[in-house]
Amino acid sequence: MTDGAGLGAGLDATRTGRYRGALAVAAVVAALGALAGTPVLLVAAVVVAVVPALGRASEPPEPDVVVDRVVRPPDPAPGETATVEFAARNAGDARLADVRVVDAPPDGVDVVDGSRALAAALAPDESATATYEVAVPAGEHAFDDPFVAVHDATGSVAVTGRVTVDETTVASTAPLPDVEAVTVAPPASGRPGRRPSDDAGDGISFDSLREYRRGDPAARVDWRRYARTGDLATVRYRERRAPTVMLLVDARERAHLAAAADAEDAETAESAIRRGVTAARRIVGGFDLAHVGVVALAPEYPTLDPGVGREHAHRLRAFLDAVPGVAGAPEPLDADGRDLAAGVRARLPRNAQVCLCTPACDDAVVDAATHLAAAGHDVGVCSPDPTARTDAGGRLAALERRARLRALRRRGITVVDWGDEPLATAFDRSGWTT
Repeated sequence: MTDGAGLGAGLDATRTGRYRGALAVAAVVAALGALAGTPVLLVAAVVVAVVPALGRASEPPEPDVVVDRVVRPPDPAPGETATVEFAARNAGDARLADVRVVDAPPDGVDVVDGSRALAAALAPDESATATYEVAVPAGEHAFDDPFVAVHDATGSVAVTGRVTVDETTVASTAPLPDVEAVTVAPPASGRPGRRPSDDAGDGISFDSLREYRRGDPAARVDWRRYARTGDLATVRYRERRAPTVMLLVDARERAHLAAAADAEDAETAESAIRRGVTAARRIVGGFDLAHVGVVALAPEYPTLDPGVGREHAHRLRAFLDAVPGVAGAPEPLDADGRDLAAGVRARLPRNAQVCLCTPACDDAVVDAATHLAAAGHDVGVCSPDPTARTDAGGRLAALERRARLRALRRRGITVVDWGDEPLATAFDRSGWTT
């Protein structure tokens, strides 16, 4: 549970006006009692007049109220609700006759059960708790500070303000659906998986012969040569190693585009970031025994280190589902091509192959791919097309994007231009499949 700060300095003390008009009523009742000679009415008038008089004479309370809040679970699955529990505690030495707290869930997070308000009288160090259920849309949402009002015993004076609570967030990310793998390979290196290295050692492809050394396995001895010449020699095979492949997902604010004919369609169209993540997941399924990692082109460059195996496949899926921009608007990343390449290279293993998933929406990402290729990395680009508008601005954006893809191809980088056709078809057309 997050710890809150006390309700104290900087508060507003106000008169509630709860007994406004009570003195006038008391005067009328007293007059009637005097005219009628009824002592009961005179006593009632005195009682009615005493309460607002006490309220006017009372000083505003000086409360010390602490509010705590916890959300369970903090990351509900789509369609599930989260339970918010919040508690108000009297951390002062005086009894508080009337404490009211109204929690502040994020905009768009709807309360579906329970109440986000509580009211209680609290003795020193006593607490009151309330819970409510919320429906959480996709994305991460931050709660605001709750509103607190403390009334005096007569209800005539209220001290109000917001209690600072440690940041509370709730997030729901819709997982991307399982997709069929596309067998693809970054160009110039063959299909990802086991591939020849420059070293001789264990393997299945013949490399060379060397003089027999004591202790060499008998199975590695070239017995035909021994039968022919009487000389012992040991066969060396070309070693085969699984390469490292890093997927780069363009999750910058500039890549948060959608292929839509107009603004109304854009609200429901799938963003280029989400399509890039979908492509990355399908590409991963086509890698044969490769060690695969992911870097998101986003602030701080979120990274999943390369790995292999079933557990790492689960980590890959979870990482891709949580890439910034998949569920909501991404944060801006202001960096030119050189800076992008530097940020990525700091996270790339040496000799890693690179698969860049980007809509190629600006020159910076094209320059970054060029810098990575110049640094010795085999680079391939899968580019979901976010241009669909037929107006002048849309046609210009499409022309600029095609020019960037041509520039990549001229620099020897294979590009998959993925429009509205199936991804496998786009890979087949590009010649990047094996």
